[in-house]
Amino acid sequence: PIGSYQDIKVEKVDSHSVRIRFKEPTPFWADAFVGTVGMIIPKHLFEAYKGAKIPTLEEAVKEIRALGLSCNFEIKPCPGREAETAEATMRALQKLWRKSWPTPLISSFSYQALQVAHRVAPEFPRAVLVEEVPPTWKALCEGVDAIGFNPWHKELTPEQIAPIKGA
Repeated sequence: PIGSYQDIKVEKVDSHSVRIRFKEPTPFWADAFVGTVGMIIPKHLFEAYKGAKIPTLEEAVKEIRALGLSCNFEIKPCPGREAETAEATMRALQKLWRKSWPTPLISSFSYQALQVAHRVAPEFPRAVLVEEVPPTWKALCEGVDAIGFNPWHKELTPEQIAPIKGA
């Protein structure tokens, strides 16, 4: 098993149903279903959203600001389109986000996307997202002037956390 499907047991209930059992309490249980790698959609929980319109970036920004919020925009490009996705996102945010509003954070697991975000829109702070802490974590942050470093919490050890918190 990989990713979201680690530490779960899938049981066939009938020809149209499965039961998912997690080995331990799972705060974001839906990841196995609808996360970036999730492929199982539980009908009883998500049927009401079938056909729901995903808001455009402009619509999302309007709603975020109407609620008086700032946010973390995570750039999630499809493989091979990291640079163009980041550039289009950042150019759109530059047009949509007023300088008088609290500045949103830009994050991504794609380092290439963060490099482009830094080049195109350096006025937006960035955070590096990683699944595993590489030995070069500090250089990665410095390379895009990141203000945050967010490793996958399940893999962290106290020995890894100490230097990150101290940086």
